[in-house]
Amino acid sequence: MMSGGTHPKRFLEHKPQLNHSTGGEFRGSSLRRFLKTDLQGCVKERMAKVLISYKILPTEVTVNLNLLKEKIKKGLPKFAEVHRFAEEPIAYGLVALIAHITIPEQESGSLDKLEKHLENIEEIKQVEAMMVHRV
Repeated sequence: MMSGGTHPKRFLEHKPQLNHSTGGEFRGSSLRRFLKTDLQGCVKERMAKVLISYKILPTEVTVNLNLLKEKIKKGLPKFAEVHRFAEEPIAYGLVALIAHITIPEQESGSLDKLEKHLENIEEIKQVEAMMVHRV
């Protein structure tokens, strides 16, 4: 179902009417009604997000990664959310935390805000952006 309760088959039936007397332009109210009910709903539902994968190195081997995950989740800016976490063994008991975080594509300056937030957490020694994907 599309937004506004329009069934996908009915979406195709709601085509704007052409005004043949003016050389094929759309009639104003028909086009406005078409854009409001169908296209705007589709556009809102399909706004892209960006998935950033960060490699986070804790300050010490003894840092509890579960508590670190909770700190990261709780302090994220409102526009960001954690997709998932993974752990990657480095050496001598040190484990890096891989955080996959999604943010809206249209949010300006969001990567900088997100990295500053992560760098300000006491238990984090280094933050490295590994990959950035549009999803």
